[in-house]
Amino acid sequence: STPLYSSAASDVYKRQTEVIPGIAITVIDDVTEAPISCGATAILQESSYEEELTNPESSDCDSTTMLFGALERQGFYNITVQKEGYEYWYAYDVEVAEGLCHVEQVEVEARLIPL
Repeated sequence: STPLYSSAASDVYKRQTEVIPGIAITVIDDVTEAPISCGATAILQESSYEEELTNPESSDCDSTTMLFGALERQGFYNITVQKEGYEYWYAYDVEVAEGLCHVEQVEVEARLIPL
């Protein structure tokens, strides 16, 4: 008997049901080049839309964790990244474009300068 769904159809279905973040932020110390996302907060703003992303500080926090936001949301975003002991980091008009099935993810590297 033939399967109800071919694997190709199944792959298309999976791609359609996945949720893709429009923005992926890596937080790095500008001096040491070390990943420092623990305790960092990013704010995404696009028109009246605002979203806060964070990697909360904890004993088992992974500083290489990226901050993901703007789930399936195209637009032009202003990004602010802040972390205690560092200057605020800004990026303006970061474009998240509509792709074939999902938004096209933009990877951003926030290089924070120690105070």
